Amino acid sequence: MTPAAINSWSRNWTIVSADLDLAHVMLPLSSFRLENVNPAGKDPAFRVLHNQTPTLDCFADSVLVPVGNQQANFYDITKKEQLPLYGLDTVGEYIDVLDSMGRYMMQNPGVQCLQGVIKVPCHAHGAKYAPGTAQHHAPSTVNTTVNLYQFAGVVEGSQPLLVIRAPLSSRCAMNGDGTVVGVGKN
Repeated sequence: MTPAAINSWSRNWTIVSADLDLAHVMLPLSSFRLENVNPAGKDPAFRVLHNQTPTLDCFADSVLVPVGNQQANFYDITKKEQLPLYGLDTVGEYIDVLDSMGRYMMQNPGVQCLQGVIKVPCHAHGAKYAPGTAQHHAPSTVNTTVNLYQFAGVVEGSQPLLVIRAPLSSRCAMNGDGTVVGVGKN
């Protein structure tokens, strides 16, 4: 990973949308930054530093490292040149991008990203069960791999887009592949 690529991760990121599988641990409008914990080494490694103390820190003690060798193109995935700034009138567009990104990343596991392991409850307290699913149970903590993808300059004003994907535990009927979208400040 080049020094420019390392520095591009080290910015403030604000979560703007999260699907139901991750919304209970990555709240919209929460923010964080990534810090390279190996600045002198040739292999970068990042930790999440929250700008506000979260109720549940799913990234506690997680180290994220670069993986993958395929480049991903925002337009090829979403058929959009750019996203408008996030706001009440653009929520639907961000949710569409969230869905497109989730599907694409599931089918293309070799895309370049930061990867680590986080601890999350398998579902939120009080989550609604679909008819015919497994018996109700209290959320249990599961370790799951998380991937963070970055798309430079695709949000109006040349802001980068962050996509977080966590293929969550299949042991819980309330749990699926979680996807989160965030915007970075230049």
